[in-house]
Amino acid sequence: MDKMVGFYLNEQRYGLTVSSVNRVIPVVDITPVPNLPDSFLGIINVQGQIIPVFNLRKPLGLPYRAPVLSDKLIMTNTNSYSMAFLVDRITDLIDYDEADIDKMDGVFCDVMSPVKLPDGIVLLIQNPEHFLQSEDESMLQRAIDHD
Repeated sequence: MDKMVGFYLNEQRYGLTVSSVNRVIPVVDITPVPNLPDSFLGIINVQGQIIPVFNLRKPLGLPYRAPVLSDKLIMTNTNSYSMAFLVDRITDLIDYDEADIDKMDGVFCDVMSPVKLPDGIVLLIQNPEHFLQSEDESMLQRAIDHD
C-alpha cells in the first residue's frame, strides 16, 4: 500500500506521493521576481531558504487565481532544487495500490496518472519535475541567483 497527499485545485482532486512531499505549510507572502518563468508565481523564504513557488494551474490548463489565505503550499524536491506548489486545500493522506493506477498513454503519462479509488478518481502527480521545461529551469536558476 502506497500513500499520497491529496489536494484540490478548482474542485479537481490531485495527489503527490508522500515520498515527494517535504511538508505542507499555510500560504505566505509570495515575492514576485523579475525574469522568473511564467510557470512560477515568485519565491518564498522558508527558514532562510529561498523556495520558488510553482503555478500548477498553468500546465494543467486551469484559470489563474490569486492566492488566498486558505491556500496551502506543498513543499517538494526535484532533482535540482526545492520548490513549492500552491494548492487550494489539502484533503488527507490517501492509501492506494500500484494496481489502482491507470497507466494511460498521452501527454502527461510521465507526469500524472489517474488513480481509481472507491470514492472517485485522483490525478496522481508522479514526477513533479517533469512539469518544468529545461528553459524554465535555466531561467529559474538565473532569477534565483540574481535575487
